[in-house]
Amino acid sequence: MVWPPGWDESWEHVGSTSNTAYYVDHERILLVLPHPHVLDTAETAQENIEFQHHWFATHDDPPLLIIFFDRLAAQDRAARKIYSEDTTHAWANGFALVGGTLLSRAMGSFFLGLAKTAIPLKFFSTMPEARVWLRSLPSKKPRRGGGS
Repeated sequence: MVWPPGWDESWEHVGSTSNTAYYVDHERILLVLPHPHVLDTAETAQENIEFQHHWFATHDDPPLLIIFFDRLAAQDRAARKIYSEDTTHAWANGFALVGGTLLSRAMGSFFLGLAKTAIPLKFFSTMPEARVWLRSLPSKKPRRGGGS
């Protein structure tokens, strides 16, 4: 498998959906790693939201996520709408989107422009930048809500 820059293969694989693998790093940040060249649809968006909500409801990890956009081939409008609606409830402390390609930056910019989020959300070109920003966020306990 080709890992994103800065990836440590010792990080723990904690589950998968039909289009995404989930890992937890040494700081207990949930890493969202779409399968290579995958399409994100309404169905896969809902699967991913359910996985994320379930993970944080059943673990004491801080609700922080790094989402790797570079691996997505495309994300349809219905998927963006579902993710955008999910971020209107403050169920997580922060989402860092990471991508270095033109396509991932375009998708990330489009999503950031669309999202009216109650969760801090920012796009980065590297994982280390994303990690520093996530760790700078207040570590409040978010409200449970939204999703399943």
